[in-house]
Amino acid sequence: MSAAIERIEEEFRKLAPQEQVEAFERFAKTIYGEETENPELIAKLDRRLAQIEAGAVSGRDAFEVLDELSAKRSR
Repeated sequence: MSAAIERIEEEFRKLAPQEQVEAFERFAKTIYGEETENPELIAKLDRRLAQIEAGAVSGRDAFEVLDELSAKRSR
């Protein structure tokens, strides 16, 4: 990974969760262009968020999950 990407990741981790969401959306738009809404995906995300907020399920740190996936891929 380049030093620039490492710096971006380091700064990204310092952001508040809502700021991370906003940054991610901007990065995604840069990569994929303007977003197209997917009603099914939005509904699923809304349901998952409601479950987390209600305490029915717990979330995991996205960076930990990505690290685990990366480790599995490199085996």
